[in-house]
This record gives sequence, structure tokens and C-alpha cells, in this order.
Amino acid sequence: NDELGASDQSVCTACPSNHVAGLGQTACALCEEGKVPDQSAALCNACVDGKYRDRTAEIFTCSGCGPNTASSAPVDDECTSCKIGEVPDASAANCVTCAIGKFRDRTAVIFECVDCGPNTASSAPVDHNCSTCTAGEVPDSSATNCVTCAMGAYSSKPVGNASSTCIQCPSRGVQCAGGILKLDDSAWYPLSTTKTIIESTNMYTCFNDESCLYDSSKSVLTCDVSKGYLGPLCGGCDRDNEQGRGSYTRSGRGCAKCFESWLNWLAFIGIGLLVLLALVYLVNRHNFNVAPGEFGATVQKIAITHLQVSVATF
Repeated sequence: NDELGASDQSVCTACPSNHVAGLGQTACALCEEGKVPDQSAALCNACVDGKYRDRTAEIFTCSGCGPNTASSAPVDDECTSCKIGEVPDASAANCVTCAIGKFRDRTAVIFECVDCGPNTASSAPVDHNCSTCTAGEVPDSSATNCVTCAMGAYSSKPVGNASSTCIQCPSRGVQCAGGILKLDDSAWYPLSTTKTIIESTNMYTCFNDESCLYDSSKSVLTCDVSKGYLGPLCGGCDRDNEQGRGSYTRSGRGCAKCFESWLNWLAFIGIGLLVLLALVYLVNRHNFNVAPGEFGATVQKIAITHLQVSVATF
């Protein structure tokens, strides 16, 4: 008699999430790193280039690499971040180095390769910006390296507009060597109309040895307003205090600072009082009863007349 309740039958059970089992297998297997089950849960398929296995949800999925990352091998959680000076290729499979003359710009969410800015160059992977050329240098045509300007030329760096080309120097008034411009001690050029000294710039001689100031760090010339100089050749004197440093007047070949107005008035009043006192003294000392041939009284009268005119003018 057969035993009641006896059974030798096996039951097929679906694999849990992220597991697979082939035909006839008795156990499910967890997919390896960077792989997810196919639709039938029979095989594990690797995530394609530019994707990684996302394990944040219950069912793992292949997700695209985030900004500035790439992946060409099965990975979990995230792709590989690109190194300095690198950005992902179009498929996010590999990180590629920015070409020479470019740098990796990280100001936006997605980094990109950008041309070097003015007066900079780069021959190696860099971030943020290329290397700034030093004084006397400019980038070569490919912005790969900085090169020194030839004799008779210099590199200029005006504020806000750094030069990327060598500028030919004028024939007089300057010295150019090693890419550096140096003004002669007595050189002057039209300050208001000349932003950068070029080959055609008209160079002149300063009014005197102290009127011109040269700033070698900016290669610019100014008049020494602290001593009252202004205008063409820095030869004018600031009579009306246009520079806010006081009033100046011509004194020989230079400018001399004028007295303060209150000192001028004080001196004016003082001289007037002296004249008045001298007039009073001469009037009191005048004597009309003099012997013939004595001219002292005549001299006194002439002096009194001059003093009266002076007082009237005052």
C-alpha cells in the first residue's frame, strides 16, 4: 500500500532581486559588480560604457555617469572622476586630456576644455586657467609655451587687457631688451592720448629732471603732481590747484608751491601796516624851517608822496 501524504516533487521559485539562475540550476546567484539581471533573470549583463550599477534602489539598474565622470568597465555606485585637465568623451566611456593651449574650466556644472586666456599658455593638463607668461613674454601661436619678445620689442600688460603679442618699440626715448620696456629718465609722451607705447608713439624730453614719474611695474608715465607739475612735457605748474595738491607757480626751471592764502593776506596786511607806520613817522619828522641848500626836507617830501601813493593803492 502506498503511503498517504508522501510526495517527491520539486517546486521552481523565482530568484530574488538582482539574482539570476540558469536552466536546471538549483540556486540563484547575485550579479557581480557592474552587472544587472537580464529580463528573464537568467544571465547578468554588464552595464555599457558610460554607465554604472546603481544600488540605491531595491532593484539595481544601470545609470548614466554623472557630470565629469566616465566608465569603460563594470563598476558600482559611481563612475570614475576625471583627473586634472581631463573631461569625459562624448560617450562618457573615457576621460580625455584637454589639448595643449587649453585648460579645464570648472566654473560650470559640466567641466569643459577652454582656450587659454590672453597672455597665458599651457602644455600640460591644468584646471582653472593656463600659466601666465612672465614679464617680457607672450604665448606662442598655439598658446603652448611662453616665449620672450625679440630685441626691440616688448610685451605690454595694460590693466584689464593683457597683451598676447609683442609690441615694437619707438626709435627714441625707450630701451627694449628681454621683452621689457624701460623709459629713458628724461622721456615724455602724450599721456592723455597714449594708452600703450608703440612704434609710432612720439617721444619727447621732459621739462626738467623732476617733473616726470615713471612706473616700471606698469610701464606708464605720469607727471609728478606732488611737486605741482602737469600738462605737456610735465612742464606746467598747477596754479589753480587742479590736482588737489595746492597751488604752484613758476620758479626758474621748476614749480614752487605758493603760500597758503591766509599767509598771503597776513603778509599783505603786514606790509601795509609797515608802510602806514613809515608815513606817520616821516610826517611827524618833517621840518619846513631848513637852511638854503639843505635837501633833507625835499627827500622827506618825496618819500611821503610815494608812501601816500602806496597807501592809496593798498
